[in-house]
Amino acid sequence: MSVSGTKPFLQEAVVSILLLMAVSLGAQRASLPKPILSLVPPSSVILPGEEFSLVCYFPLNGCNVELYKGFKDRVLTANEVNYTAAFKVAAALPSKGQNSYACKYQKFFQRNMTWAYSPFSDPLQFNVADELPKPSVSVEPASGVLSVGDQVHINCTTSYPSRLSRLYRERDGSIIDTHNTSDSVRTSTFTIRELEPMDGGAYSCKAVKTVLGRDYGSPRSDLVEFNVTEVLPRATISVEPPSGEVSTGRPVRLTCTGAILNSGGQFYLYRDRETRGTIPVPGSVPSASFIVNDLISAGKWSFNCGYARIVKQTVYYSAHSEAVQVTVTDFNGTCDSFPNVFCLVAIVLLGMMSILGVE
Repeated sequence: MSVSGTKPFLQEAVVSILLLMAVSLGAQRASLPKPILSLVPPSSVILPGEEFSLVCYFPLNGCNVELYKGFKDRVLTANEVNYTAAFKVAAALPSKGQNSYACKYQKFFQRNMTWAYSPFSDPLQFNVADELPKPSVSVEPASGVLSVGDQVHINCTTSYPSRLSRLYRERDGSIIDTHNTSDSVRTSTFTIRELEPMDGGAYSCKAVKTVLGRDYGSPRSDLVEFNVTEVLPRATISVEPPSGEVSTGRPVRLTCTGAILNSGGQFYLYRDRETRGTIPVPGSVPSASFIVNDLISAGKWSFNCGYARIVKQTVYYSAHSEAVQVTVTDFNGTCDSFPNVFCLVAIVLLGMMSILGVE
């Protein structure tokens, strides 16, 4: 026999010995250990007409258990049950307000030919009301500051197992979204995608449950607010080679990175404040590379970039990135254009002399 299996047996043996001692000492009624009464599932509020379970726990088997309302009215009994007795109760309309229940049990001991009785459990109190508890609400990100095209999560949490959650926009009182959930889910998360500036503001939520065809709602939660700005995160730019130095005629790779959304967007390359390239991207592609191969003369150029989000067919532009410098040098390592031209003329003359010498 396992250790866990011997525990009830030992408990009953101990109680039986104590009863025998009590009877031998002339006690009129021997007392059993005090039971425990619990509400399953735990809740501080019950709706009118809603079924709930009250479970009485005790350490013996073969007991008769009684459930009382207010320590006076016996409402239910269970006979010859072991260790627990579960009572299903429906909250009637006259029961609105504070309710109190308790349980007790009794057992007949064949060895002693004696009935033993427990005291009442501690009272289990709960409220029968036609309104659900007020839910709490939170927003992600917690800063409440978002850019156009971002998404926001609003969490509505209730202490009561309601089947329905509604999200309200405070500006016009309209219902933005409704979630159906199971009794085991206490938090509903509402997600608003592709935010526009008009979506910013205050929001609240409400819990609803239907019992016997009637809807019972909670008060609106406190307000939660977020702001939607047209200012996008700034773009960044990098250059390859990292030194930013190339010889004339050699290509340069410039990579622009930005917060593009699933709806896609565009990247822009600027040289000395003039647009030099555009690359459209589908979906949430985070970067695009521009190959610049028209640097045929020595000098220094400044490049930066930006990107645009497309949100519900409206284009929003980011601020330009910081600039990177690209230095183009000629063959002798200078970026002066005159020696570059002189070298080119010399090469052409040498080529012509070589051709004439061959002929």
